[in-house]
Amino acid sequence: MAIYFKKEVNEKLVLHYVNQAIENEKNGLSIKPEKKEIQPSDFFLSKLQEDKHLEEKFNTFSPFKQKEFIEYIDTAKQEKTKHDRFEKIKPMLLANIGLNDKYRK
Repeated sequence: MAIYFKKEVNEKLVLHYVNQAIENEKNGLSIKPEKKEIQPSDFFLSKLQEDKHLEEKFNTFSPFKQKEFIEYIDTAKQEKTKHDRFEKIKPMLLANIGLNDKYRK
């Protein structure tokens, strides 16, 4: 952790940057991050389509929780791992339990 002393900070330069940022915001020059739409893999889609009840349950989750499930499956490199992970989340989907719900309070 760096500790800065007042004499080490160029106050005029910092104030210039702050004012410049305020002007940019007023002029609409700020950059807003774009939300990326996540696309499930063919593996994940085919597994959901095999069981319509499972697909319906998946669609009841919020987009955030859907993204968690998709990323969990699609980050696996081997087909066997993808299959194992899908089998792990099936009971969670049916019970309306999110992938990381046990860590949230």
